[in-house]
Amino acid sequence: MTEPALGTAMLTGGALANGPRLLAPGALANSGVAAPNSGPPVLVIEQPGAGAPPFVIDATPRMPSVVCRARVTGIVPDPTPTTAFDWLIEIIEPQRRGTCASAGVLCGYQEYGRAVVGGSWQPGLAEIRGGEARIRASATVGGTRVEAETRVTIIGTNPSRAAVRALCGGAATDIARIACHESGMEQFGGNGFPKLGPGGDTGIMQLCNPAASCDERWNWKANVDRGIALFNQHKGAARQHLNAHTIDGKWPNDKGMTKEQMLQREAIKRFNGGQYWTWDATNSMWLAQPPGDYTDKVLAASCP
Repeated sequence: MTEPALGTAMLTGGALANGPRLLAPGALANSGVAAPNSGPPVLVIEQPGAGAPPFVIDATPRMPSVVCRARVTGIVPDPTPTTAFDWLIEIIEPQRRGTCASAGVLCGYQEYGRAVVGGSWQPGLAEIRGGEARIRASATVGGTRVEAETRVTIIGTNPSRAAVRALCGGAATDIARIACHESGMEQFGGNGFPKLGPGGDTGIMQLCNPAASCDERWNWKANVDRGIALFNQHKGAARQHLNAHTIDGKWPNDKGMTKEQMLQREAIKRFNGGQYWTWDATNSMWLAQPPGDYTDKVLAASCP
C-alpha cells in the first residue's frame, strides 16, 4: 500500500498541523514465501477482532493497551513468524457542529509500526486521544501484497469528583463551583466521548472560546487546568474593571458587598461571558446588573 505522511497530530479543518513522525518498533525481516501447492495468501487481523468492546482511557488519565495481532493464512507452512508487517493505527474523533470555537476542532492521532516481524504490534499511543480507531496491517508474502483492516472505539472514563475538586484546589473554590455547575464535574458523556454543551462547549469546564485543544478534549486534567487559567485571566480583568471607579479605595455598590464578594461575582460572570457590575455615574456606585443568573447558580452549585 502507499503510505501517507507519518505522524501524530491534531487535525484542524482536516489538515495535519504537525510534521511527520515515524515509529519503528520492529526490525526488518524476510517476507514469507509460499510453499509449493499453497493457495493465495490472506492476511487476517485476529486481535482486536471485529466487534471488540471499546478500549478505555482510564481516569488517571492513561491510554489503554491496544495489542494487535495479525496472521497470514493460505500458506503452508505458516509464514507469519518471519514476515515483516507494516502497521497503522489512526484515531479520529467524529466532529460535532456548534457555535463554540471548540466545535471546529478535529482531533486525530496516527502511529505507524514499520517492518514489524512476527505478526504482533503494540502502538505506543503517546497522546491522550479517543474516538474511532482504524487499525491496518499489510505485508508482502511470496511476492503478493496483502492487507487487512479492523476498527475499534476508544472512549474516556470520568474522574471521581474528589479528584476534580482536588485539582481545583478544594470544594469551596470558585473554579470547583464552576466545574460543578458547568458539567457536574464530568469530562465525558454517557457514550464515553467528550461531554458537549449545546454550542460544542467541551469537558468539565465546558470550554468554548477559546477552543478546547485535543488534549483538553480527552485529558480531563488538561481541561481543568485550562479552566483555571481562564478564570484567573477573567479575575484579573474583573479587578481592572472595578478599579476604574473607586472611592476612598473602595468599590461602592448597591448591594453593600465587600470588595472580595464583588470581585468574585465579576470574575465568575466573565467566565461565562458579560459583566456583573455596571457603574452608575449619577449615584457614584456600582450596580449589580448581571445578564441572567449564571453567577447565582455557580455560587449555589454543590457536587458532593
